[in-house]
Amino acid sequence: MKQNLLIKIIYLSILPLFTGCQTTGNPNEGGLFGWSESKAIKRQTMLENRSKSLHLQAKEERGLTENNLRIKQGLNKEISALDTRLGRLEDENKNLQAQLLKLRKNKHVQTGTFKNLEDELDTLQQTIDLHQNTSTYNIDNRQDYLKNVETANQKYKEAILFLLKY
Repeated sequence: MKQNLLIKIIYLSILPLFTGCQTTGNPNEGGLFGWSESKAIKRQTMLENRSKSLHLQAKEERGLTENNLRIKQGLNKEISALDTRLGRLEDENKNLQAQLLKLRKNKHVQTGTFKNLEDELDTLQQTIDLHQNTSTYNIDNRQDYLKNVETANQKYKEAILFLLKY
């Protein structure tokens, strides 16, 4: 029993020496004798490099954010200009539709040329109505819609001129 107790005492006195053998540069880790200045300098250098890397990455992301903001502002200006132009074209479109309807009532034209114009106008007007009801209304859709309204307005003008000459 004394021998057992002696072994336990020896074992417990040697154990801290083994845990203190591992050296580290982190003052929060390691055993009693685990501090190593060279490892601490190496760890500090790694931490500084990581910090510089994160600062550089944050700076790049701020630059991207600023660039995206400039792009967004440009797109918003373009959208606003398109909306203004579309508003004028839509008003013109309604006026031309009303003029054509009035002329149709006064003149009963049944020529093939006029029938072709009417068919084109009906197709364009359906496309315009479809664009107006589209829920996703990005710049490309607005530009397509604008082109369709411009084309329809031109066709309305042709039809009106045709009826006026008839």
